[in-house]
Amino acid sequence: GYAAVGVGETLSCNKCSGDVKATVAAGLLAITLFIIGGVVFILRKGEDDDTGPHAKVLKRGRTSSVIESATATFTSINKLIPKLKIIFSYFQIVGGLGFLFSLNFPPVYSTVVSFIGGFVSLDFISFMPVGCLEDASFYNSLLVYTLLPILITLFLAVWGRMVSRQKLKNAIFETFLAMTFIVLPSVSIKIFSTFACHDFDDGSSKLKVDHKIDCNADEHALYRIYAIAMIVIYPVGVPAMYLFLLWRKRHLLNGRQREKEKRMHEEKALELALKERKEKEEENQTLKALSFLYGTYEPKFWYFEVFETLRKLCLTGFLVFLRPGTAAQVLFSVIISFSTLLVYFNSRPFISKSTDNFNNAAQLQLYFTLLGALALKVNLDGENLQDKGYFDMILTSVQFVPALISVIVNFMKTLVSKHEHHCEIRGLNGSETQDELKEYFKKLIHSTKENAGWLELEWNDREFEKSSKAVLEVRNAEGFGTVNQVRVSAEFEVTFEDLKDYIMGNCVKGNSILEQRKLKVYTREHEISYQAMKLSSLLYVRDFVYECFFICHGDSSFYSLAKSIDSTLFDKQKSSHLWRVRAETKLSGYHVTKLGENLCEVSFLFDGNLKGVLSSNYLRKAIMKESMKTVVKNIQAFADNPEEWKEKPQKNQGVVNEAKANASARDVGGGLLRTTSS
Repeated sequence: GYAAVGVGETLSCNKCSGDVKATVAAGLLAITLFIIGGVVFILRKGEDDDTGPHAKVLKRGRTSSVIESATATFTSINKLIPKLKIIFSYFQIVGGLGFLFSLNFPPVYSTVVSFIGGFVSLDFISFMPVGCLEDASFYNSLLVYTLLPILITLFLAVWGRMVSRQKLKNAIFETFLAMTFIVLPSVSIKIFSTFACHDFDDGSSKLKVDHKIDCNADEHALYRIYAIAMIVIYPVGVPAMYLFLLWRKRHLLNGRQREKEKRMHEEKALELALKERKEKEEENQTLKALSFLYGTYEPKFWYFEVFETLRKLCLTGFLVFLRPGTAAQVLFSVIISFSTLLVYFNSRPFISKSTDNFNNAAQLQLYFTLLGALALKVNLDGENLQDKGYFDMILTSVQFVPALISVIVNFMKTLVSKHEHHCEIRGLNGSETQDELKEYFKKLIHSTKENAGWLELEWNDREFEKSSKAVLEVRNAEGFGTVNQVRVSAEFEVTFEDLKDYIMGNCVKGNSILEQRKLKVYTREHEISYQAMKLSSLLYVRDFVYECFFICHGDSSFYSLAKSIDSTLFDKQKSSHLWRVRAETKLSGYHVTKLGENLCEVSFLFDGNLKGVLSSNYLRKAIMKESMKTVVKNIQAFADNPEEWKEKPQKNQGVVNEAKANASARDVGGGLLRTTSS
């Protein structure tokens, strides 16, 4: 026998062979793994503590590299949801154009687009020769396409009723919304295909997608009634559900953005509106369940997912009824595409500018693809094979080039972007006295976004972020340029005195430290130190010669700050011989606040030049992020077992005391800070 395999223009009739069962089994295994991955994703998204039964499952799962890898993949995908939704929407539309327009697109274009379109619509069954196992008529596929999402919905509904934690309930409902988003276009086309019949000259009428089916038969009349019921559930019901869910929460979602725009700049209004929406989400936990519908849009465009859904339906299922197979049908789709393109270009509804640009590129792609379809329909693509080959190449390239350009442009902007702020606290000028340096450090370590312009960065490491709860911030000290100051803050369960000992250098600072020594000790509060460390992703080891100061305010607050100096005790030539690059630190240090008997808050600040290739904003942020992560991990390792760290010997520790060195300025090459007092 034979079975149909593929979708759209790649649909072919393949002879059934002995490997068919293995092919179908492999396909079913892939579907099963996809479902398991979806369940893991729901559990991860719904996890807010490590005590529930789902957390125990996840902890056991972490012993499996497969589950751990899948979890990491889904975490990364979650951050790309806005752009993934745009890609899915695009290929859901273009993947069905060949069928809708009764048009044979060029072979390369058809293969690429039909495959991707089938994948993003989760149409795995079409790629398996199931017809070799059982008669696969259109009616069977109609039932599978329409009933399977309903069965999954019932499963999710039962699961949602069984769990008690609101965050997991939200994750389950978001999964339901994501499923409707993915399956709606393909299911709608399948439903509307029930009404697409081809009339022959002999008076007979056959179903367009399956000529074995007689459109005049009583059986087909019953399936038409079934299809009408499915139209109510899918093409009508899903957008109506979206609108209902969003409309009743609109006062919580809009953030009063339009009102704010009348009183202030649009960017400031957006920032405040997003902050207000975030507060509403924290007050009303059920609101977060709808984030799949509104999360990527600005608060004032809370309804835009409904518009996007109707756009997709107009360019997929609804086209079945508009003079199918004619140039007029294609022209109508071009008009729809151009109209919606103008809406997106004028409104720019997404929160992120890069997402707006990416979406606009996709809208242009679709418009040019439809123009190409119109050219094919009216035979404007040339008559010889060479011209057709060129047309195929251009049409295929159009699917990827605009999006690729958008990605490259956004990446270049990230690479060369500058940090800008207009806040009062600026950088050091290099002539500060010792007292002025101390006061500046205290002011900066306690500064806020409002008076210093700090920009908070994401760690992009879910496990580290959750375990440490550390906050990472960067800024340009002068108000515009590459970031050159970084601050990290976190809380640790350790005593105040132990943490003081750690910071004052009585304990080894961690595995990243290759060498650490005190070159000269003047007093307990003033010393010269050397440190060499291996920073991840850097070719050379960076080393520093510091002048360090320690300031203690009672038994609840402690400051440690340092600044690079030129020193004959460990000069740059010696660093070069050891294949080390001398880095410059304008200012770095810790501030420790005692919060409880065994709880402290630590803030670490770094302002300096690491030298080498770290001149771009992108690379600076990346290395700062990794370096601050190392700082936090080292403090946490110390806090977990202070006594063990105290027992470790200092690496190459050497101390030159005040009596030996006579504390003269020439001993450190004139690099000591000027002081206002003797």
